[in-house]
Amino acid sequence: MNSNLLTVLFIVSTFCSNFYNAENDFSDCANLSAEQLKTAFKNMKTLVGGLEISFTSYKSLKFLAELQRIESKAKTLLNYKKISNVYMEGNICNAGNLAKKSCIVPKVGCENLVGDLKIGPKFGFKKVTSLKFLYGSLIVKNSSLTDFKIFENLLEIVQLNSTKLAIDVQGNSNPPCKFNETFLSNNTASKFPKNCSTVCGILLINGTTDLSAEQLTELFKNMRILVGGLHIRNATFKNLRFLSDHTRYPMYDAQLEITYNSELRELGLLNLTTIKSSVVVIYRNEKLKKLNLPKLETAKFLENRTIQLQMASAKFPEFCIKTQELDAFTRKRNKCDLIINSNICIPKNAPKVCTVPTVGCERLIGDLNITKGFDVRKVESLKRLYGTLNITNTDFNDFRFLGNLTHILCLLHKPALFVVGNKNLTNMEFPNLRKRSSPLQHQAKLNPLQHQQKTKLAIFLE
Repeated sequence: MNSNLLTVLFIVSTFCSNFYNAENDFSDCANLSAEQLKTAFKNMKTLVGGLEISFTSYKSLKFLAELQRIESKAKTLLNYKKISNVYMEGNICNAGNLAKKSCIVPKVGCENLVGDLKIGPKFGFKKVTSLKFLYGSLIVKNSSLTDFKIFENLLEIVQLNSTKLAIDVQGNSNPPCKFNETFLSNNTASKFPKNCSTVCGILLINGTTDLSAEQLTELFKNMRILVGGLHIRNATFKNLRFLSDHTRYPMYDAQLEITYNSELRELGLLNLTTIKSSVVVIYRNEKLKKLNLPKLETAKFLENRTIQLQMASAKFPEFCIKTQELDAFTRKRNKCDLIINSNICIPKNAPKVCTVPTVGCERLIGDLNITKGFDVRKVESLKRLYGTLNITNTDFNDFRFLGNLTHILCLLHKPALFVVGNKNLTNMEFPNLRKRSSPLQHQAKLNPLQHQQKTKLAIFLE
């Protein structure tokens, strides 16, 4: 007897003729004894399909004692390493029955805490630094925490009471490091927490700010992390170097806006490494020539919003963005519309960077036009293209010669990819292409319809 789903259905149907009319549950088979079911299922090791047992009087499910695996028949296109939500209702067994490093009250060395974890104003943080699994709610209220680094080992929070929140965080602020005034001026500067390395608040610097760059430099000299927002609008500063001591710039559910600053030549945030924000807008700064963010590594955009860096146009032709800065803005897989209206700075004496296709070039600045007779050796090493990839009227069957290409970053409101008129093309897959950014991402043009029937499409329209 085979231990699979078909055998199970056949055996059950011999005991219960109405099984298939019972909407795939056991409600019409309630007259089967546990012993009969145990006999029916004795050889079943794997169930492919589903199992529903409801409205029965069985005291246990020991008749399924031989079952080792339950697998869904559903097929998905994406495999997730982690289940996002599991809904269960019940109580946790006594901690004494759990692993050695379990506890019911927080204590040093405890890895499995059964019960709610409540953190208030006088909580001893060392009690939870080893915590890995919390079977209850995490409740953080009115504490002095500025971050959750104490939970760096925490892997899972399991709350089985549907009426309670798994995580409840309220009223946690560190008043000495919070700026509540928003507008920065001579009148509010005394309330700024200038001795704090992490400052919470939204800072607005505008045309009415009556503080000099030197005064702002002194005010911000100890601030390394700003959590909140930064708006610089209609100001007359030539650069923002009064913020240059920053090493990171995380922003949560806030905005970074630098707009309409008529004298601004550069940002000049020389130590900025990280931006985390829901909205980023750098716009209409007429004399802006460069960002000058030499240490910027990552820009993480927290929501599906528009990230707009519109800095160059017919009115502002001198601005350009460096490839290092552009890479930082596109390094993460951000689910947002990235609009960068700008020229790209041409680096001097940069190795493996070119403006025309060249053998050995890994970064090409400018459009890549591939037509019939193109020497593919010039692009076999190419990894990043800062421009549009145009492949037109060639005799290629596939794009294996672009096997090292990982990113296409196209600015100035142009499509990133244009493929048309390649009559012999049978495979449009780009083997390693991971990112294609363009304000017109969905305007990639393909081959004529009469040729698409025999073409494997692998266009990355994110």
